[in-house]
Amino acid sequence: KRSAGGGKNERAAAAAAAIPEGPAPAPTSEEVMAAVSSTLHKDFVPALVVDTAYWLPVQTLNFAVIPVRHQLLFMNAACVADAAFLSWMGNNSGVLAATWAEMVAKAERAKQKGIKERANEMVAKAKAARGTKGA
Repeated sequence: KRSAGGGKNERAAAAAAAIPEGPAPAPTSEEVMAAVSSTLHKDFVPALVVDTAYWLPVQTLNFAVIPVRHQLLFMNAACVADAAFLSWMGNNSGVLAATWAEMVAKAERAKQKGIKERANEMVAKAKAARGTKGA
């Protein structure tokens, strides 16, 4: 009897057709360098900046304020928080870079808006000064 799925030969041919022929081609050195560069700019640099900004005050606080008998406990807690942050960074690739780019763009727009507003104020003052001189 034949099953609804076809004979053994038909199923074997369909399975063989689904298997890709040979291994995938290896990436070129340019592709590898582009991927490494992208990862460095997207993940490593933002994490390094945030980690540096985190550890400088933590270490300063540890040696300036924390009593010696509690320094180890304080540093262990700081390491747990840092490890949690790095784990989050690893699982949310590019989020920090995107957030940073968004904040920079927002600051640039505010700066441009402030420059325009200041220029408008200066023009208004100049017009007002001309108006009072003529009177």
